[in-house]
Amino acid sequence: MTPRILVLGGCGGTGGRIVADLLRLMPRATVDAGGRRPPRHGGPYAPAGGGRWVAASVSATAGSARSAGSAESAGSAGAGEAGEAGADDDGLVALLSAYDFVVLALGPFAMLRTAAHAACIRAGVDCLDINDDPAVAREIMELHEAAGAEGVRVLTGMGVNPGLSTALLYLLAGQHGRFAEAHVRLFAGGNEGAGRASTWTMLHGLSPRVCELRGGFEAWVPADDAGPMRDDVFPGVGDCVPAIHCFSAEAALLELSAARGLPLPADSVTYRMHFQGMPRRMAGVLRRFSAWDHPRAAALTGLFHAMHRMGSTAVRNLARSTLAVRCRGGQGAYTAFATGETTFGLTAAYAAATAYRHLRAPDALPPGVHATTPALPWLRDALDDVAALHVRVATIEGA
Repeated sequence: MTPRILVLGGCGGTGGRIVADLLRLMPRATVDAGGRRPPRHGGPYAPAGGGRWVAASVSATAGSARSAGSAESAGSAGAGEAGEAGADDDGLVALLSAYDFVVLALGPFAMLRTAAHAACIRAGVDCLDINDDPAVAREIMELHEAAGAEGVRVLTGMGVNPGLSTALLYLLAGQHGRFAEAHVRLFAGGNEGAGRASTWTMLHGLSPRVCELRGGFEAWVPADDAGPMRDDVFPGVGDCVPAIHCFSAEAALLELSAARGLPLPADSVTYRMHFQGMPRRMAGVLRRFSAWDHPRAAALTGLFHAMHRMGSTAVRNLARSTLAVRCRGGQGAYTAFATGETTFGLTAAYAAATAYRHLRAPDALPPGVHATTPALPWLRDALDDVAALHVRVATIEGA
């Protein structure tokens, strides 16, 4: 069977990359891009390979959708055959039910919460999200019983962090055993052009308090950009660069997965990020901005893009991005890393690889909500698949 896939948010910076990566892995699939506005003709994020735009919108309180064609023909209608499918929750559910799988690349999740997940559960369609908001991660995991009752599988946190970083953590733990501590680091290189929603989500992680995993539990601590972990060296970068304290939904997902009896890869995990072109002082300014949950906060992303463009022209700056996971314990020190063109590209590659593997064996997972853990039977395969999407994954011994 040729799968029919809808990428909600598929016209955005990250969603467009997911559309393209899905078609690379499944060239015969129907991959549609759902969004409030049609993609820019000729733009870098327009649907490709036969995919089409489907008008759809989701809010935290209500969902609406207009599909091109009826629910029965949603997998094959041409791009110009726009019709009305409804302007309420029922219309969105009807649209989603016409697909075999839905990717939630909407954003920011801090605003949309679990509305799209709930619609997928009502529609009876498996879905995947790239959420990286800790509070929303817990809300999504609370849908476990509802998803199970409807026979739906929700794959959550399948981006770069959580997601790819979690897979690398478990890769090292599977080879060397559980670690006492791990440190997740993300280097955003000089080629990070993306949509406002993607950047808003990234900057939203610069909060006055950040979460880490400590002793197997999520812990919120004051952000510290000037402590002993203030600088780091990334594989392939060489120079020591500023490492800004940031939060990650991974800590919450690791704790919640452990509560289900799944193993932890490490007792404690810290999270930091390097924004190429962003001065350390600017991170402090952004932390003091207290209105990230307001839609107008997205206006700050324009300032960030301007700084990033200026900073990325420095001679020693790099065009590629790197995710590094360093683990230490009694058995030694090891590093796993993934490199790609951009952090958004790393997110798209892992999301697409996960969707591809799930669609090959959808019954391999029981219905419910699942994060990246060894319970995913194709976890190692998904890491291999990202190599086909221009992402290199490697491990080295030593911190």
